Amino acid sequence: MSGRVASFCAVLFLLPGLAQPLPGEIREALLLQENLSFGGVQGGQPRRPKEAILLREPFFLDAIARSMLFSPGREEEWYGNIPPGPGRPGREAAAFPETFRDLPEAPGGLRELEALPHHYPSRSFRGGIYRITLPPITVDSGVSPALKLGHVVDFDTVYVNGRFLGRNGGINLGGADEAFGISRLYRVPGHYLYRDRENTISIYTSARPWGQAGLYSRPLLGPYDHFTRQRALTDTIKQMLTACYAMTGLFFLTLFIRRKALREHLFYGLFCLAVAIYFFFRIQTNLIVFDNYARAARFELGSLWAAIPLFMLFVMTYFKEPLRAIHGAYLALSAVFLLLIPLHPSTLFLTRLNFSVVQISWIFPLAVVMRTLFRNFRSSPAAYLMFVSSLIMVFLVLVDIYISRNYRGSSNMAFITQYALFPYTMTIALATIHTLVRLYDEVERLTLLAHRDSLTGAFTRHQGEKLAVALLDQAARTSKPVSFMVMDLDHFKVVNDTYGHAAGDIVLRRIGELLRNTFRKKDLIFRFGGEEFCLLLPETSRSEAQAIAERLRKTVESLTLSEISPDLRLSTSIGISVYPECGASQEELFQKADQALYAAKQQGRNRVICTAPSSRPG
Repeated sequence: MSGRVASFCAVLFLLPGLAQPLPGEIREALLLQENLSFGGVQGGQPRRPKEAILLREPFFLDAIARSMLFSPGREEEWYGNIPPGPGRPGREAAAFPETFRDLPEAPGGLRELEALPHHYPSRSFRGGIYRITLPPITVDSGVSPALKLGHVVDFDTVYVNGRFLGRNGGINLGGADEAFGISRLYRVPGHYLYRDRENTISIYTSARPWGQAGLYSRPLLGPYDHFTRQRALTDTIKQMLTACYAMTGLFFLTLFIRRKALREHLFYGLFCLAVAIYFFFRIQTNLIVFDNYARAARFELGSLWAAIPLFMLFVMTYFKEPLRAIHGAYLALSAVFLLLIPLHPSTLFLTRLNFSVVQISWIFPLAVVMRTLFRNFRSSPAAYLMFVSSLIMVFLVLVDIYISRNYRGSSNMAFITQYALFPYTMTIALATIHTLVRLYDEVERLTLLAHRDSLTGAFTRHQGEKLAVALLDQAARTSKPVSFMVMDLDHFKVVNDTYGHAAGDIVLRRIGELLRNTFRKKDLIFRFGGEEFCLLLPETSRSEAQAIAERLRKTVESLTLSEISPDLRLSTSIGISVYPECGASQEELFQKADQALYAAKQQGRNRVICTAPSSRPG
């Protein structure tokens, strides 16, 4: 049962890859949807204005058009064999006919459209022309008009009143605008538009013989600055996401460098960097500056093809799953795919390979991921969190695909997963960091157990002597005194013999608690052995140490241990030596303090004795 569930989840998890942009498929980010983004767009309802319009804000073309006609057919059937374009003969002389009456009869017949977007099967018609008639348009001084076609599959040529405006939005790679989510935007010279008579916008579209072609967005006509402000907003969001992914990747790589045994940090760091590269090449400003969409497509495909195997390796390493021969074979196949990116000359071939082979091969690593999460989610909180968030991502991808493909032929794909990927990766990062923090807490706890006495809470003798050396070295640099005390409980053997060793443990535990609550944090307390404790008090003179020791002696003397016996009373003897008066080394100070303790025992116990200063030759 668990295997079938894991396989089903893996197939669903593959859907983000199938929703990746490909020739003939449209995807537009949520913030780029015209119907939502342009709250101030004029002409929300279809109308046919009789008067001239003033171009101050964007207008949907289908809302202000007086007529919209579509005729399928190839461009050369109307225009001839002179393709307009920069640097090509006939570009300036070429003028597209302003009416369909001037064209030969179209092979597919003339159709009148009521609204846009509109698309047609590219397998039946390799191309088609839209003729949109607009009322007279007045442009204020200082306003630069622009035509935003949005998404077009695959190619377009645009004319305004018979004058060539542009081709493919300046993008030379077919399908690149869909692949990178770029809305085609043309700047319209003001003198191209008529103020005293109707305007005609002619848009020729064509596509490869698969899927759909046509206008997949509602074109807009408006001020150029309005569109660039919107582009700046979406680019800013993507730049922030790119920066977050990059910083997360570098953070995990830093963790790996510091602790190379945790290889899951390496794989997750590389995964986040791959996602950062993917988002970087989805920023329209970067693409315009880069000015090489074919090369950008290779970077995007490379980051995408590397991200999935890295994520599989991260999950397997995180949950200590063994790497078997079948996993190695898939990784070798992925390496071959990645080698094709710089070596193969055709970007179109790589795009087709991405759709037909690479994304299908993702079924295996994603099945491994979901199976691993499903096997561990009951026992591991991190796996449970990853598994639930993965199911949420699958649901969002399904919503994306439903919006883009199944909702009345709509093409405005919200592509929620593009933005939901950020909280998803951050959730996994937090789960990993949480596990790392728990690991460090456990290491700290074990270190504490190794360095501290479990009964009294004081440092062990070995750790205390190491810290004492460091403390005395610091005192030598600052020329400040350090008082060294050796404390021993009087007649402690009698307590063990009379009340038992369990009672002795209670006494030692209470003494350890008393010492921790009495002395400063910078004071060093360690158990020397049995009922004997050593205390180092930095920046404490002889007289101060004697006063502190005397208060400690009285506190121990007044200590009640009713849980053992109401009649039980304790006493302690304390010997003191002071650095540098009594010696410079730890051994010398301990020897002097131990001699003082022995003298206190000889003089009747329950007393404090401080070693006299050593007489040193001048």
